[in-house]
Amino acid sequence: MVALLLLTIVFSACFGSPQHSVQLGLEAQVRNVVNLKDSAYVDGRKGLEAQYRLDSKPFDQLIKTTSDWKVRLLCQIVVERVKKSNNIAEYLRTEPKLVKLGRGWEERYEVGGRVLAEHGKDIPLFLVERLWRIYDLSDVELVDWEHVRYEQYGTERALARAVGYLKVVEARELLEAELNPSFYVQDFDKKSPKEQKDILSYSHMRLQVIAAIGEIGSALSVPILLNALEAQIDEETPTIFGSLAMALRQCADRSVLPQLREKLVATKSAAMREYLERLIQRLEQGTK
Repeated sequence: MVALLLLTIVFSACFGSPQHSVQLGLEAQVRNVVNLKDSAYVDGRKGLEAQYRLDSKPFDQLIKTTSDWKVRLLCQIVVERVKKSNNIAEYLRTEPKLVKLGRGWEERYEVGGRVLAEHGKDIPLFLVERLWRIYDLSDVELVDWEHVRYEQYGTERALARAVGYLKVVEARELLEAELNPSFYVQDFDKKSPKEQKDILSYSHMRLQVIAAIGEIGSALSVPILLNALEAQIDEETPTIFGSLAMALRQCADRSVLPQLREKLVATKSAAMREYLERLIQRLEQGTK
């Protein structure tokens, strides 16, 4: 008995517990699905759904332990898809059309976002998946793809707003990643400096992502918003600057005062210093 116990201890020390091995295997499997495209992604996700139906515990544990936001988000999507499959089927059956909503582009995104949020309020991670993987889902799961293809960018932007309106905290890291245009603009890094600047300054998608981050209002978003604002603040782009400034104000609370003061000392931008001084003063006075 003692020898068996010692053998178990040695095995666990060398190879980890059986549960840990299962976790590592599942994490690698989920990460592989994350990296798939088009119908291969959908097939991979359906395979994960089948596994979850058989044994949900490894997924629940992985959601708590993984440091990879993409792995965590896909696991959360799988859980919702299994638990709320009827809600998703009903959404797809009655999916709203966005083409004629709103008078201008910005109003269209805002109104469309509210329509999608109301329609999908019980399945928020379904909306997040569509935002994240819209091109992979296009030919497989989108019921009215001709409509979506005609209005794809509008649909994508409205989805970003919907996720913000619903304050889907699980989408925070996805939205933060989408602050970088290379996430949604093909070959962004290969474009000329002027083209990159124009995309950073005037991208409609980026504006909707910034608005959604502000709506969610997590203090965890403050560092990336600070960096984005500092990179943009001296450009002649009042729209993007105003959006970033508003989102930062929505996300900041007293817990981030040390970060704001550190940035205040480090920044070389006079405009950034002026903005931070006002924000710090508001937070100190409780008038955010």
